[in-house]
Amino acid sequence: MSDPIIYADIISQPARAVLSYCEILGLKYTLREIRLFRGEHLTEDYKKISATQTIPSMVHGNLTLYESHAIMSYLSDLSPIGKNWYPEDRVQRALVDCYLHWHHFHIRLGCGIYLFNQFVAPVLYGKSSDEITKMTSDAREDAFIMIEGILGQGLYVARTQNPTIADISCYAEVVSLSQINFDFTKYPNIKTWMNKIGEIDGVKKIHQRFFKLTFKPKL
Repeated sequence: MSDPIIYADIISQPARAVLSYCEILGLKYTLREIRLFRGEHLTEDYKKISATQTIPSMVHGNLTLYESHAIMSYLSDLSPIGKNWYPEDRVQRALVDCYLHWHHFHIRLGCGIYLFNQFVAPVLYGKSSDEITKMTSDAREDAFIMIEGILGQGLYVARTQNPTIADISCYAEVVSLSQINFDFTKYPNIKTWMNKIGEIDGVKKIHQRFFKLTFKPKL
């Protein structure tokens, strides 16, 4: 079978998570860049690949996926080290899946959607929303309090003993806030965890590309 084709924009948090995981797994893949600020994800051609017109998406053989967590779960089976990041043990995998479901309306909402509303929406749609700003800020506060507590127990974000795809996904979201000088003072465990995850080779490689477009965070 041919290599997976990943449609992504490096400014997208879920896209960076998928690309980071490809690098961690040592997979050969083809990157097709879809520029969000140019509205390339809204074209009819891209809609044929991603029914939701979101990024990232993946085409591998006859399979097309357009949710980052589904893509990462699938990629885990393409490499022998995937089981280290998406555990085969049913209890450990259940913990990871639990986090991945929770992630969307908590970490993703409080980080990625907050930033999208603040910076991308004005470019694409002409304005941001005060209501969304408040909703996402509240979600972030609640989520960070929870994650801070989990990390304080010496665990990773999915309550596992070792890092998993949950940490890769979470990191891509949380580190984006450093680009707007978010104050992590209240969350020392999150700061320590970010530094640790950020040094993982695949994560570091992809995020260095992102930081070149913005700036390297000082945590």
